Amino acid sequence: MLTPALIAIATGSGLAVVLMIPFIAASYRRRGGLTFWRSVGWLALLIYIIAIWCYTLLPVPSNADYPATRPSFDVTASLRDIKHYAHGSIQELLHNKAFLQVSLNVVLFMPLGFLIRTLFRRGFFIATLSGFALSLLVETTQLTAVWGLFPRPYRVFDVNDLMTNTLGAFLGSIFAFVFVGFARREEVEQRAPRPLTMGRRFLSMLCDLLFLWLLGSGLIIAVRFYRATVLGESGVDIVSDPQSDLLIGLIPVAIQFLTVMFSGVTIGEAAVLLGPIYGRVPAFFSRLLRFIFGLGGYVALTTIQNSVTEVILPFFVIATVIGVFATRDRRGLADAIAGSSVADARLIVDGAVRPSA
Repeated sequence: MLTPALIAIATGSGLAVVLMIPFIAASYRRRGGLTFWRSVGWLALLIYIIAIWCYTLLPVPSNADYPATRPSFDVTASLRDIKHYAHGSIQELLHNKAFLQVSLNVVLFMPLGFLIRTLFRRGFFIATLSGFALSLLVETTQLTAVWGLFPRPYRVFDVNDLMTNTLGAFLGSIFAFVFVGFARREEVEQRAPRPLTMGRRFLSMLCDLLFLWLLGSGLIIAVRFYRATVLGESGVDIVSDPQSDLLIGLIPVAIQFLTVMFSGVTIGEAAVLLGPIYGRVPAFFSRLLRFIFGLGGYVALTTIQNSVTEVILPFFVIATVIGVFATRDRRGLADAIAGSSVADARLIVDGAVRPSA
């Protein structure tokens, strides 16, 4: 029973890493920033949806020689099953298999109703309708043998599951209303500029490194797969070709360079709505210095591995981090050398902060 949950957690966490940069960018543009509990809620929703499908589809038949299941359209079947087992006391109910199945079907969809209200600010009707729609999709998937992917159904379509799942979504919405709905929150103007905090600055750096790692690794894997399947090269030849991997890995670095040169900020800084502020150094040279002593310098020091770079790299990273902590405008090493800075993009006009700010 725990295996689908573990698969959902692992898969959902992996997808969350892949979707992190788009999620952060969308959050800053739609809501003006990123909040901890809202991020946790979206992560929970992602893992929850995957978990629903894992429990719907797993375990799959090991071979095609299995009997087909029969759908159940009897709405009173669950009640009769509960009566079949001992049910005279609470302790007996807790050992009643039919009662536990009904209860778990209700509990399984309560998070959906809770998240519909807290994340999307929708009421009981939408939460209940969403629970019904998702449950109907699940049951139909089971009835159609995963839409024809298997020769015959191997999971049971049960109308009782449809009703209990819908009830669970409704109860989850009530739970959210009682325990979360009455909490008063100060809504910040979504398009209003936000202060440049250390967390926001480090979040942009994390997005930059994540972009390099995800895109670089993805391209290397895709090229290796192409060489193995289409070109028919052996695994030994592919793995023993580090120069090819290095050239492919430089593609995201080149994208970051072009982004800095054209917009003045990295992809991570753009994701958290930061814009460049220029001083006396011309914009072109300032952007070039920003990249050389910022992300470009970090990539060069980590790629060129020798005794010199191993000594310089720690000082480079420490200087960047201290610069973010010590300076009022969270400049960092690259901005200090380039004579530039960053601020909320909604405050910047023509490379300078608006006078009204």
